[in-house]
Amino acid sequence: MIALFFGYQDPLTEINLLGLRWTVFKDGVNLGFNTFFRVAGGLSTQFFLVLTTPMTSILLILRKARIPQVLIETSLLIYRYIFVLTEVMETMHTAQELRLGYSSLMKRLRSTSLLIANLFIRTLEQGERTFTAMSARGYDGNIRVLEDLPPPKKKALAAIAIFDAALVILIVILLNTGVV
Repeated sequence: MIALFFGYQDPLTEINLLGLRWTVFKDGVNLGFNTFFRVAGGLSTQFFLVLTTPMTSILLILRKARIPQVLIETSLLIYRYIFVLTEVMETMHTAQELRLGYSSLMKRLRSTSLLIANLFIRTLEQGERTFTAMSARGYDGNIRVLEDLPPPKKKALAAIAIFDAALVILIVILLNTGVV
């Protein structure tokens, strides 16, 4: 398409299509190839990044880059709901297969249309259940990950160390008395 609409120097060829005369320019073809390979390279690097890096790490880097919080939260929820949608779709598809919903062409068309129609409703219900579960766990509009938490206080670390030491002493005493 770029070869048809861009370019102005040397005409490479002319195409008569639908009563219109299209001129393909050499620099338009070059621009089309350059654009295609840039897009292919950009997509492959993006896929490599997404497939090799955990989503929480990507979102932490976006936070450090000062991307607006709304975009980061939306991205994380979309990422989560992709898997919810896939899970609901696989469950419904398996149920239809077990009921022989794909045994003939007409049943296949009917089952596929029912799957598409019910997928949105089921996913919406699952999303509401997920939001209820998040609210029950203290969701306040900010999704917190481990690196967002403040460093522990020295008193808390000391209390944990004392508790661990007490557990070790208790285990040693129980082992020496033969209870364990």
